[in-house]
Amino acid sequence: MKTTTKILSLAIVASLFATISCNDNDDNSIATDDNYIPTAAEFQASQQSYLDSKTQTFTFNTADNSKTFTTANGAKFTVNASCLTIDGAAVTGALEVKIVDLYDKSDMIMANKPTVGMNGSDKELLVSGGEYNITITQNGKTAVATCPISVEIPTSLTGGNDVNMIPWIGRISSADGSIVWNAVNKETINNTTVPFVEVQNNNYILQAGLGWFNCDRFYKITASTTPTIVLPTGYNTTNSAVYVAIKGEPNSLGNLPMKLPVGLEIYAIFQTVTKSGDVKYAVKTIIITENHKIEFTKADMKVATKTEFVSVIKKLP
Repeated sequence: MKTTTKILSLAIVASLFATISCNDNDDNSIATDDNYIPTAAEFQASQQSYLDSKTQTFTFNTADNSKTFTTANGAKFTVNASCLTIDGAAVTGALEVKIVDLYDKSDMIMANKPTVGMNGSDKELLVSGGEYNITITQNGKTAVATCPISVEIPTSLTGGNDVNMIPWIGRISSADGSIVWNAVNKETINNTTVPFVEVQNNNYILQAGLGWFNCDRFYKITASTTPTIVLPTGYNTTNSAVYVAIKGEPNSLGNLPMKLPVGLEIYAIFQTVTKSGDVKYAVKTIIITENHKIEFTKADMKVATKTEFVSVIKKLP
C-alpha cells in the first residue's frame, strides 16, 4: 500500500511539473543562458540580419527608361533611368534595386530604425507614415539619382490620411546603426521643386532621393524631460537598446535617451540578443514624470524567438 501511495505521489508531482513547464512556454519565453551578454557587434549583426530579411530586390534595365517598383506592402516607387549615374557617368544596362519599407514599431525595433526627428538640437518623437530605403547598384557600385524618385504610399498602412506629414531624410549612426531623421524643406533638385507630402486618393504622394527617407510628423509635445536609464550589469547602449512606444500609436518609436512629454503614457522596451540569436526583452508601461528614471533588472527579462517578439510588440495597445 505504501509503495502504491509513493508511486501516485511521484506521478502527481511529475504531472504538476509538466503543467508548470507548459505555462512558461505560453508566456512567450524559451530557455536561454541567463548569464550571456552579447557584444556590440553581435547585437548589431542581429539587427542587420532582420533588416536584410525585410529587403526586397528588383531588377531594372536602363532601356526601360522609367520603371515603377511595387513592394509587398503596396508602396510604389518610380525611378527614371536617365537620372542615374555611377562615378559621375550615365548608367546603362542592368541594375539591381533594393527597397525596404517599414511601418510598424515591431519591425522598427528589430531593424533598429526608430522614428526620432531632430528639432533644433533636440531629438523628439515622430509619428510615421512609413520608413523607406532605396539603393540601386550595378556590379557592386552604388548609383546616384540626379532627379527625384516618385513615391506613392497607401495611407491605410499607417492608419489613414494625415495631412500633416512631411518628408524626412535619415542619417545612420556609425556608432550603433540607429537612425535620426531631419526634415526636408522645399528645395530644388535638378531644377525640380520638391513638394511636401500630398494626400491623394488615400495615398501619400512625395518625391524622394535614394537612401533612407520617410513621411512623418512630430508627435505634439508640451513640457518635456529626459528620463535616465538603468540597465542590468553588463548591458549598455551598444549591446542593447531601450525603445519608447507611445500607447495607442503603432507607427511611432523612440529610443532613449531622448526628451519625452511629462504625463505621456509609454511602453519602455528593453531589447538585446541571446547567444542562440533569440530576443531577450522586457516591456514596462510607464507614465512619464519629471526627471523620470526607467530601470530594468535581470528579473524583468523574457526570451522569445524573433517571430514571437514581433507578435508581442504588435499586440501592445
